[in-house]
Amino acid sequence: MIDTRTKIVPYEQIDPALPQVAAYCDPLLPEHIAELAALGHDIAILLVTPPDAYLEQRARAELAASLGFVKAVAIVDEAQHPVLEKEAQRRAAFLAYVRERARD
Repeated sequence: MIDTRTKIVPYEQIDPALPQVAAYCDPLLPEHIAELAALGHDIAILLVTPPDAYLEQRARAELAASLGFVKAVAIVDEAQHPVLEKEAQRRAAFLAYVRERARD
């Protein structure tokens, strides 16, 4: 059994040849996984913490690292590695849905 937590490394240790994508992974949805997988077999996820994170930083890092196509995960600052607008919109829509369902 592989301990995928070993994929969580400082940014400086990520191979610069790997495709890198900044992401919240808060939460990690099936459509998001499919989009990340489409980037290739070995990618690096630069994990950014949103201002109102739903999941703890370490939990999000471990979820991302558990994906077979992810070679490395680094926790980074969004100011240096902005996430795609599409991801921010998807996250906002999902959290609005969860909050609405919680009211029912």
